[in-house]
Amino acid sequence: MRFASTMLLSAFVTGLSALHALADGPLPFPDGRYVTDQSICGLDSAEMVDRYADTTGRFVRIIQGRTLEDGYELSCDISKVRRSGSDVTFLATCAAEGETKRINGHYVAIDEDAFAVSGSVFRRCASTPQETHADGLDADTDEIIELYADANDRCRGGSGDDPRTLGACGEREEYFTILTKRGWCYGREGEAGFQMEWHVCGPNSVRD
Repeated sequence: MRFASTMLLSAFVTGLSALHALADGPLPFPDGRYVTDQSICGLDSAEMVDRYADTTGRFVRIIQGRTLEDGYELSCDISKVRRSGSDVTFLATCAAEGETKRINGHYVAIDEDAFAVSGSVFRRCASTPQETHADGLDADTDEIIELYADANDRCRGGSGDDPRTLGACGEREEYFTILTKRGWCYGREGEAGFQMEWHVCGPNSVRD
C-alpha cells in the first residue's frame, strides 16, 4: 500500500465524516483479527502478505486496544470514538512509510463481532455466528459457489433454443455478480480454463 494514496487510506477507515469531540476510547469491538471471509482466518500474517501483498488491507482489519492495523503496512492510533446506533465514528492517526495522516473514520456495526466498511463486512476470526453479508443474503459464500456451478453446468450443457438454458445462464450471471461483490474472483492470470476456481480476490486474480 502506498501511504500517499488518499483513496486507499480513506477506504481503510471509510471516507470522511463529521467528527465529534469525545473522550478517547477503543473501538466498540473485541480485540482480534477481522476478515471479509472466514476461510482466510487460517492464514498467518506472512501467508496473507505473500498471497495478497499490498491488497491485504481489503480483506483484513486488526483491532488491538486503541490500535487499528490492516495486516500489511498501515497502523493507526484510534481516538475520539463515538457510537450512535450502528454508526461508529472515530479519529485515526495513521503511520506508514514514514508519514503520518489523520483521517475521520466511519464503521457500521453489525453486531459485537462484525462491522461494515465501504460495503464489505469484516467479522472477527473465531467468532461463530451465521455468516453475514452486505448483500443481505443468508446464503454463505460456499453455497453461492455451488449454486453458480450448478447453473453454469445447466447453461453450458443445455440447448441454445431451450428457455430453461436461458434461465440457467441468467442465474449464473446473478450468482457471478453476488460473488464478485463479496470480493471473490474466478481464476488467476495465466491459468487455463480447467485450472480456474473461485477464491478471495488477490493481486493476480482475473477481474471481469
